[in-house]
Amino acid sequence: MQLEDKGRDNFHNYVKLLKRLIVNQNIHFDLIVGAGDSGMSMSKIAELVYIELGLVIPKLLTIPYYRFTKKNVSSGNEYLNPNTYLSKVINTIQGISSIKHVLFVDDEIGQGNTVFGTIKILEKVLPDTKYVDLYILAEDHGFDPKVLKTEIKIFFKPFSNSQKDIYNAISYIIPYEIEKYITEKYSDETIGSKVRMNSLFGLPSKEMVKSVPVWSYSIYNKLQKEIPNFSHLRIDFEKYIISLIRKAVQ
Repeated sequence: MQLEDKGRDNFHNYVKLLKRLIVNQNIHFDLIVGAGDSGMSMSKIAELVYIELGLVIPKLLTIPYYRFTKKNVSSGNEYLNPNTYLSKVINTIQGISSIKHVLFVDDEIGQGNTVFGTIKILEKVLPDTKYVDLYILAEDHGFDPKVLKTEIKIFFKPFSNSQKDIYNAISYIIPYEIEKYITEKYSDETIGSKVRMNSLFGLPSKEMVKSVPVWSYSIYNKLQKEIPNFSHLRIDFEKYIISLIRKAVQ
């Protein structure tokens, strides 16, 4: 299977599953959480699905997690430490009267490091988490929700199973005729597929500033400056994404 085909399949399944939850099952999410660069774009896609369906968009919370550890889900490091992101989270959720249903979105779940960090944050900022339902939408890489050990009720809803040696599959949906303007100028090591996708959405990507993880528009601004037709590429990309969403929600 070509990478772009796998990306389109994952995208289609993600959108259909999200629609099933919010329309067929009538779940009213109070908060959508996206972690890391992929979570940023997955949150944007969820926002566009809500718009396409004519529904009120929940509050969006994106956290610039850095996953430097390959150890088990509970070990982590300072960049997965919930205290690093606590003030941003508190500012974001201010004004939400009640948080009972949370949607966590990512392109793949891996070992669950970022969702573990998110749960630790929710446990710190919410008054009573035993009444909170957390739905996880991500590609399944053998993740077991039991490792999370929380009173939050977990509903893991994978939209796809992993395929050997293919990672970040949804980010490969960028059409070649759009992506080539970036990849011909910058290597994948310089600007990876997830960051390309965020930039085409007009979104920031994670960056370390004075050893602090933050969202930054530096890559987006670089592409805007150095690729003459980048604004048009952005428009074409979003039109393409909306067309895929419309097919998936039919």
